[in-house]
Amino acid sequence: MKTPLPKLPALGTAFLKPGDNAIHFYYSEAEQLRFASFLQEGFDRGAGVIVAGVGEHHPLLSRGVRVPRLKRTRSLLRLQVTADLHATVATLAHAAGALLQRHREVRIAVDFDGLVSSEAIFENEAELSQALSGQRVIVVSQYDGHAFPAAITMEQFQTHAVTLVGNAFYSENRSGVAAEEYLRTRRRKAQVAAAATARSASA
Repeated sequence: MKTPLPKLPALGTAFLKPGDNAIHFYYSEAEQLRFASFLQEGFDRGAGVIVAGVGEHHPLLSRGVRVPRLKRTRSLLRLQVTADLHATVATLAHAAGALLQRHREVRIAVDFDGLVSSEAIFENEAELSQALSGQRVIVVSQYDGHAFPAAITMEQFQTHAVTLVGNAFYSENRSGVAAEEYLRTRRRKAQVAAAATARSASA
């Protein structure tokens, strides 16, 4: 289902559930805060919350989620996203596992900013999905939308429970395939197309 913004439905437990992945392409700092209420709702309901981003001061922490100081160390983790994406994903999975020792559910917002290329986003999302599979985790991955053509952003509709592209598109997909499964299918199609091109060129 695709609907135009700004009539965006509330993003919370009414739809997203543990095991779901959402993806968000933002075009301004204000848009980076789109999931602030979702994370706050999770914290208020007793969930653990992880915010991961590039740099020291992500808007979701400076102007988003409000956590009392006494509960901060037990319920909220701030992690760093680095150019070593494999290590970043592994750290997220480890941190989620630690929080799940104390909480029934964990909500993650991870902002990859401009560290992921148009083609690498499929591998990154597949690795993230696989690393957190089977855990009571809802993960929201964010990307600077300026780095991606429209075709790449729209393709994410296939694999995520919720996809947001700036203030233009919102999609709920209750029957999407896992990102790692979609990646395998996408690679097979690319191989078939490349083989067909090669045969055509040699004919």
